[in-house]
Order: sequence, then structure tokens, then C-alpha cells
Amino acid sequence: MKGILTTEKLNVWYNGLHALIDVSIRIPQCKITALIGASGSGKSTFLRSLNRMLDMISNSTVQGKVFYNSENSLESNTDVVTLRRAIGMVFQNPTPFPKSIYDNVAYGVEIQGTKNKHHRFLGLIKPTITGDEIEHSDDPLDRIVVRSLQEAALWEEVKDRLFQSAFRLSGGQQQRLCIARAIAVRPKILLLDEPCSDLDPLSTRKIEELLLRLKKNYTIVIVTHNIHQAKRISDYVGFFHLGKLIEIDTSAKMFSNPKNALTKQYIQGYFG
Repeated sequence: MKGILTTEKLNVWYNGLHALIDVSIRIPQCKITALIGASGSGKSTFLRSLNRMLDMISNSTVQGKVFYNSENSLESNTDVVTLRRAIGMVFQNPTPFPKSIYDNVAYGVEIQGTKNKHHRFLGLIKPTITGDEIEHSDDPLDRIVVRSLQEAALWEEVKDRLFQSAFRLSGGQQQRLCIARAIAVRPKILLLDEPCSDLDPLSTRKIEELLLRLKKNYTIVIVTHNIHQAKRISDYVGFFHLGKLIEIDTSAKMFSNPKNALTKQYIQGYFG
């Protein structure tokens, strides 16, 4: 596997509880890697360690190495803002900002300094502006918003209500909006923590189809409890149990002939 992200003996403790134990893994580039395992197995903890999200948890301790671009991102001198720009994250529950659809997608890009010369952001809503005008605009921010919504397979559904509240979208649309917001800053890696757990089957299918398209340009790591989802979309699968990475292999091998008996029992539904 050509890896873009590598961990070596990664360990995490919460209040002294050893939640992640000596996890060493290489994440292949421009592939979908699904992380499976029972609740509490360490999947989400591992995911959050990849872009230093665990820094926000005061009682957590992280040891080991996480290499991105050949540099250990756990070093104290790491620019965490830059790291999270390169390694974006989408959470289990859709988390749109209390802004318009347009502003949600534009938010991260604006922080980086790209401004809209027409001042259509920061709540300055101009209802006379149409989606077609935005789509053919020469404004850099407009182009980024359109491109991101198109990549997230949401543009056609929202182009005529870009300046309406994001909270008016359905749950599945809000999750795709969060993906559009994450990819607007052009990350290299996209982390997703059970992004379909609260969605209906149709919305789940749209997210899965979206991820299959996005892997052409992004490295994707997804935590899922849905074995069938992992089978449908992943190129590689890692199985976690009690804080340890039991094994990782191609999806074809993991679901047909896993090396570890524990992995086989989990996949066959004996526990979890």
C-alpha cells in the first residue's frame, strides 16, 4: 500500500484508561479505509488522533507517532490548524453552522483569506441573486462554493436556495453539506465518524455513492458499525477490538478469509 498517513505504536489513555493500544497502521492513498469493530473498540479514538482532535479532551494522553508528509504530527511544534486543514473531519451527527448554505461552505475558505468581492457572506443575504448567477460567477469564493457543492452531490438540490438557513435541509442533505464544507479547503484526507448512522437508507446510499466518487481525489477513512456498508464502499478494512488493531487487509480478503479468528467472529455477527 502506498501510504499517505502512518501511525507507529499509537497509544491513548482517558483518565488512565488505556483506550488505544500500540496501533500501527498505514492508510493507503486515494482509497477508502473502513474501520470496524464493536462500540468502545477504539475506532473513533483512533480517528480523532489522526488530526489532533484529542487535544480538545483535557483528560486524554496520547503517545506514539502519527506521520503525515513524513512528519510526526504529535510533536509539540506541529501547526494544528494547518494539520486539520489537510486532514478534515465529518462527525456522526450533521453539524451545520447557524448560517446560510452558502456561508457554511464558504466559512473555512474565508478564514484562510479568500473573500467574496460581492459581500454575499456573513449574513448579508441578497435574495435576488440566483444559483445560475453564482454558478457562472468569476468570483473565487463563488467558484469554490459551487465546486464543493457539486463534488458533494448537493448543488442541484440547493442552488436555488443558497442563502437560506442550512437548518432547513434534511438530515442527509445537512451531512452532505458538512462534507462540502470539509472539502472546500481541499484537504488531502477526509475522516468520517459514522456519517450515516442516523440517516435513512436513501440518504445513506447517496453518501456512499458520494464517497466512492470522492476517493479519486481524497484519501478517506470511515468509521462504521455497518458491515454491509464497509463491504459496499471500502478498499481496505481495519478491525479494532478492545483498543487494539487486530488486523487490516483488503476488503476482499477481510470479508472472504480474515486471518484472525476474532475478526471472522465479528464479521459473522457473533458479537458487536
